[in-house]
Amino acid sequence: MQARTAWDLLQEQRLNPRMITTGSEQLDRLLGGGVAPGTIVEFSGALFSMQLCVNVQLPDALSGIQGSAIYIDTDGAFVVERLREMAEAIVEKCREEADSDDTIYDGKRTENSER
Repeated sequence: MQARTAWDLLQEQRLNPRMITTGSEQLDRLLGGGVAPGTIVEFSGALFSMQLCVNVQLPDALSGIQGSAIYIDTDGAFVVERLREMAEAIVEKCREEADSDDTIYDGKRTENSER
């Protein structure tokens, strides 16, 4: 594998931007498609930050980047039950997508007729 420079990585990111969905189509649209990895964006609210930590783990086909996140709680606002509810909602969304006409296979969206 050939070594890549920081410039190469920047150009790759510009040519193939990967965005993390906020979970809100309207907010994603305002942000130009979602939150870009490697950028600093300030949002207020622990719940929104937790939602982004869940959403970053989504597969590409569901507007995620198959990434990972660390949530650092500095004020005791972390609520395990709420995080579980957010994760369950994402699982339900994945199930609905799998049951729809556009089904996800191996991280790619295909039409039912192509299976």
